Amino acid sequence: MASTDIEHALFVQLTSTSSATAVITQQGKRLYLDVADSTGARPYTVYQLISDPHDSLFYGVENSGRARVQFVSYSTSRFKARTVSRAVRTNINHYQGSMDGLTVYSCKCGYPAVRRDPEAIVYAARFDALIEYAGG
Repeated sequence: MASTDIEHALFVQLTSTSSATAVITQQGKRLYLDVADSTGARPYTVYQLISDPHDSLFYGVENSGRARVQFVSYSTSRFKARTVSRAVRTNINHYQGSMDGLTVYSCKCGYPAVRRDPEAIVYAARFDALIEYAGG
């Protein structure tokens, strides 16, 4: 069944494409929408929709939008957090085409910035993506 929202389309894209799947889902690595499973093994990636203003006239197509999505990859190692984040970014940056039923016109990603959370003793690699799409 085709996606009706950008969050689901991204999940399908990132878990069904071999380059990202190898890094995200092997050896207990996971991908979550909004909130991670508290028992999840690291590294894992959480993504969330920050904003998605819909414009029925954007690209002259109904149900079009410009979604801003934030991705955060967590690990106990700076290197692993950055590696997972880069794999996610590589998979969607500059993407154009069909993404599980949605037409993606443009996907532009920032570069991951890694920060350490001293209380949780975890590294977080963050980047934002701006995705222009239609459909759903």
